[in-house]
Amino acid sequence: MKLAYSNSLEFSFFSEAKLQFERIISHLEDKQVKKESHGEVEAYIDTEGTELLRCLLQGFLDIKTAEEPRQQVCSNRDIALNHLKNNCKRNLESLFGTVTMHRKGYSQRRCDNVFPMDGELNLSKDKYSDGVRLRLATEAVQGSYDDAVSSIDTTTDAHVPKRQARQIVQDIAQDFDGFYLQQRYLKPENTSDLLVLTMDGKGIVMQPNSLREGTQKAVKQQKLKGRLSAGEKKDRKRMAEVAAVYTTKPLHRTPESIMSRNDNSNVRPLRVPPRNKRVWSSVERSAATVIEEAFLEALERDP
Repeated sequence: MKLAYSNSLEFSFFSEAKLQFERIISHLEDKQVKKESHGEVEAYIDTEGTELLRCLLQGFLDIKTAEEPRQQVCSNRDIALNHLKNNCKRNLESLFGTVTMHRKGYSQRRCDNVFPMDGELNLSKDKYSDGVRLRLATEAVQGSYDDAVSSIDTTTDAHVPKRQARQIVQDIAQDFDGFYLQQRYLKPENTSDLLVLTMDGKGIVMQPNSLREGTQKAVKQQKLKGRLSAGEKKDRKRMAEVAAVYTTKPLHRTPESIMSRNDNSNVRPLRVPPRNKRVWSSVERSAATVIEEAFLEALERDP
């Protein structure tokens, strides 16, 4: 197989990516490859294309390393970190595979090392990229951690052990309340439209040590007060309360529109979607607390 290497290829931080792209093109132009099935070609592009993406990410990090300036850095106790060390290595596990970054580290005796580039790139304390963390969280809510880890292994070039996977999902969950608080709408609305509050509860099966105190006592008593339906297990759930506050225009309806059974009619009433809607929930806080939060927000918004 002939590889079309370009002798005029100038060095750049993306040289490896350019060479990888040349390899892919050269491979696809080969006469023997043209006899392969589309599945074989697809598998090759999937593998080598992922490597191309990894090279692009590596090139970007190399640029960041080369352009990182020296800074005046202080610790969280406002102590100047005067000791500079260049090329501090750190691996990043991305969706495309492992990449390596080198950055400046600042230190001082009895102070933790500080790496400004880590903050600039919004890197986590562990080695896993945001893309891996998001994919893992998406898979974890669909099933078991074993299934999530297996999915990461088969659909990406990253690898996350089960213990680290559990820790990542727990870390992501701590931002749940803060994320929904960003959507609060606390200014009075100059409108006569309806301000609607809605709440609901949902039982979630929990580990025994995560149940509320009253439910834990009921589990310890192990007293059956009646027969359970097939598959039902008593005192296994903890209630999560869901609340929503939003503004909407009134929908005027007539008895005829409600009782109509004419399915051939294409006329549908125009319904304006709700606005300034915020939905949140909590399994940790009590239902009374979540409901109180909804009323407090509604009072702030009520003109």
